[in-house]
Amino acid sequence: MTAMTILVVIVMMMTMIFNDADKIWYLGTGRTLNCISGRAAMNLLSHDLEYAVADDLLTFVMRQDKKLSQSYGFTNDEVCFVSLQNDSRDKARTAREVFYYVTNSAGKAGTLMRGYYSSAIVNSNVQHCYYAKNWYDAAGRPPGSPIVEHVTAFSLFVPTNQNGSCTSLYDSTKSYAYGGGYYLSNSLPEYVDVYLEVLDEMDAIKVDAMAPGLAPAFVERNARRYTTRVYFQNRLGYKKR
Repeated sequence: MTAMTILVVIVMMMTMIFNDADKIWYLGTGRTLNCISGRAAMNLLSHDLEYAVADDLLTFVMRQDKKLSQSYGFTNDEVCFVSLQNDSRDKARTAREVFYYVTNSAGKAGTLMRGYYSSAIVNSNVQHCYYAKNWYDAAGRPPGSPIVEHVTAFSLFVPTNQNGSCTSLYDSTKSYAYGGGYYLSNSLPEYVDVYLEVLDEMDAIKVDAMAPGLAPAFVERNARRYTTRVYFQNRLGYKKR
């Protein structure tokens, strides 16, 4: 009996140790995957933004999500721009209408999506950027590809003056006060700051099972945050080849 009691105790201790090790493994794996996917999303968005253009024909817009996508009470942003990138499938043009937005997630964590039009914009279609300044609304959102899941915040900011003030609303067809002067219409801002907040899968499952009032505090403690600043290569225009 004594031996069996000792054996049971040892088995229980080993089970507890195994369970703790298992939790630590999944926690570490989840955070690693979160780090990889979050950073990859920022790299892809930065690459697209670096080749953005805005002039008297092509428009750059960032604003609150037009479908008011919210993650735990935070309203996400969206950005729509024309990016000059080579596309081997579309030899006539190298321009893409690129959209980044978070899926409408009924108040929970959403998915950052990347959608774009390329071939459609050269087919004399009045809904697209060569024919309409508001192409980002006229054409509608293209079906997007998921970039990163469990997004709790997606925001973009541009400077409004030389003292560090910023705004998340920008439309290149309008003029904005800046440092005693104004942004010229039909131009890009000097740079854009991107903010992305993501939960790992285990934390997303936990927070979705919580009472709504507890979710924001949990997200504040556990979400991983990614930021980057992108300067625009084509801000002062570009030359035709």
